[in-house]
Amino acid sequence: PAIPWHVSAFYPTYRMTDRPPTPAVTLLKAKEIGHEEGLRFVYTGNIQDSGCESTWCPSCGSELIDRRGYSIGANRLVDGQCPDCRETVEGVWS
Repeated sequence: PAIPWHVSAFYPTYRMTDRPPTPAVTLLKAKEIGHEEGLRFVYTGNIQDSGCESTWCPSCGSELIDRRGYSIGANRLVDGQCPDCRETVEGVWS
């Protein structure tokens, strides 16, 4: 459940331009399915979608790491824990 799952959109380019890009709704459905199956950290990529790139506390729902594309706006983790409820978030944080 703690392994991150990144669901990324396909974009037609180079030699494979005969297929359409992945619709955002498809990625959001995959994200929902991942959460329903018990995954705690599911992310979408290659789409403009606020909130689906960030890490959220699986216990209290607070935003822990604010991500937008390849940029991190904020990292609120304290010693690998949520600062609001103290839930431990698996990972290497040092």
